[in-house]
Amino acid sequence: MQTSVPLLQAIADRCRDGVYAKDESGRFIFMNPVAERMMGVTAGDVLGKTSSDLDLPGFTKSFSAAEKHVIETGEVMHGITTIKNPDKDLLIEQRVSPYLSDGKIAGIIVNLCDITYTADSLSHSKMLESEAKYRDVFEGIPLGYGLCRIVLDENDEPVDYIFLEVNGAFETVTGLTAADVIGRPVTKVVPGIENSEADWISKYGDIALNGGSHQFEQYDDVMDTCYRVYSYRPTPKHFVMLFDDITKLHRKERELEESEEKLSNMRNASPDAVLMARMSDGVFVEANEKVFSVFGYSPSEVIGKNSSDLDLGVSLEERSRLSKLMLEKGAIEGLHISIKTKTGELVEVEHSARLIDTKSGLHSISFTRRKD
Repeated sequence: MQTSVPLLQAIADRCRDGVYAKDESGRFIFMNPVAERMMGVTAGDVLGKTSSDLDLPGFTKSFSAAEKHVIETGEVMHGITTIKNPDKDLLIEQRVSPYLSDGKIAGIIVNLCDITYTADSLSHSKMLESEAKYRDVFEGIPLGYGLCRIVLDENDEPVDYIFLEVNGAFETVTGLTAADVIGRPVTKVVPGIENSEADWISKYGDIALNGGSHQFEQYDDVMDTCYRVYSYRPTPKHFVMLFDDITKLHRKERELEESEEKLSNMRNASPDAVLMARMSDGVFVEANEKVFSVFGYSPSEVIGKNSSDLDLGVSLEERSRLSKLMLEKGAIEGLHISIKTKTGELVEVEHSARLIDTKSGLHSISFTRRKD
């Protein structure tokens, strides 16, 4: 026996729960009076439109994520959430179910049960307060935040993950909006990520399946971005990602390393012994390989010591004079002096130096060669 549409309408209208339905495109096709009161709208306001079209304050991102997931998978979802009713916040038990037409998913039916006063009101108040604080924290932090569910194949191997919730910083860091990602598999959001050298799906799959927390830095060749990531498992088959974009920092570090390598190569290619010393105490902080041929010391024997420690044969008065000259003129050119090598041999050298100002203070960089 076929059930009449008017009968179904009458049943839904007299239901104590809020009920609304959407087609497979997310457009409202039905809303009963209880749902109208809960959401603070009328059926006439919403029919034929999507939640995005209406920008309804009562619909949170978790609502949209659940609806998309059910339409795509046919899996029934339920949970507890809040609705920001114009009069007050309601604690709602939400159940999202698919409905079929000709054996195919044609849309969803959503039941909304108001449980705000079904238990101790103080307890629920605390739950609402806790959820509000939770959302405030994750919306306020400068790190991108995402809650995801891992997707497994028939062999229980991770093959994808679905975004369930993201914060504002996620949108800022990635350039992807919540509407782009919530309820969608990452392989659809970021095509090619399954082949990324970063191997995000396996990494997050291991966390979602095996638990624990992990912190790492990872370059993503698909997004051409370097991330610092902290991830953990809140519940089985789910994971949280907290991340920030460190691409600029990573590039600066890489440029600094390359610059230091070039500078080191230049120092070692110089025919002179090159030394850098702090002006405050004369301690050598840098030395090239040529210091061995001039002074008889290896670079490691020189760094961290001054000329007195090495007994280079330069008197205190002479060192004071040279320091004063450097501070006055900023440079010394072609000075001929005698120094004592590691073996005690006295040799004549030609010595030049420049004064340089670094973040750690004034330094001298000197160039010394033997007079043959």
